[in-house]
Amino acid sequence: MRGNGQVIGTPAVPSVNGYQRDLDKPRETNLPLARQLLAEAGYPNGFRVQLNCPSDRYVNTEAICRTAAQMLAQINVDVALNQQAWSAFVPPLTRLESSFHLNGAGPNGQDTQDTLHATLMTRQGQNGFINWARWSNSEFDAAVTQLMSEFDPARRNDLYRQALQIARDNVHAVYLHTQMLTWGLRANVVGRIRQDAIVSIEHVRIN
Repeated sequence: MRGNGQVIGTPAVPSVNGYQRDLDKPRETNLPLARQLLAEAGYPNGFRVQLNCPSDRYVNTEAICRTAAQMLAQINVDVALNQQAWSAFVPPLTRLESSFHLNGAGPNGQDTQDTLHATLMTRQGQNGFINWARWSNSEFDAAVTQLMSEFDPARRNDLYRQALQIARDNVHAVYLHTQMLTWGLRANVVGRIRQDAIVSIEHVRIN
């Protein structure tokens, strides 16, 4: 990412409300343990899998997917890369037919609750509507349900921590990085940049 990415260990975005810095620690690489887990799962010699990668959605997608494939090869997981335009990547994803893919998510507003509700809750109605992995955890669901109706800041912080801890410890996904926002402004333009990349014209001034 040439310095324009930050390694993450939870699905929360740094500087967005609800982010827990002390929980945001990526897992350490442990090849012997990975091989042991594969053997316990019935794949002592690894397996072959297709990794679906959107070619025109995120920064450096191809390099990221190729690096992931090389890392998995160290434990005999043979990854076939399927580079696709976003328009081809999305249909099987929304049909829940993609079992292994590179995808990104972030809060639509300024609160981690958005990500927890949309991306990680059990798919049911409006809950988990972009939970493509179909991950489900009743304790997590209970914490986020409480979060959506809680207004006390201290209690909300406890619920953020609880939900993020459950998702991380139960390996909802392998979190890689958050890509930084890069903006170009002329010298006479002053603007406030939001973490969710939305441009608010009322925060822009042209001198």
